[in-house]
Amino acid sequence: MELDGNSPLEIGDGEVTTYKKYFGQKHGIQFHFEHQCLLKERHIFPVKNYCHGYRQAKDRGLSFKLYHTNI
Repeated sequence: MELDGNSPLEIGDGEVTTYKKYFGQKHGIQFHFEHQCLLKERHIFPVKNYCHGYRQAKDRGLSFKLYHTNI
């Protein structure tokens, strides 16, 4: 099933709204192309290489997020 911004979204208390309204009210995100399909995304965690332990000590101060998008 392909979802777009106008597809129904059931909120935890049984209320039904659209993705467009939900993200606008909850997160302040405005959809520019509400009829295009929504993308499915998941968080990718960094993998540690224990053979290179010295690099992890250097990189501790750095913080960033990686995201993977399935198209």
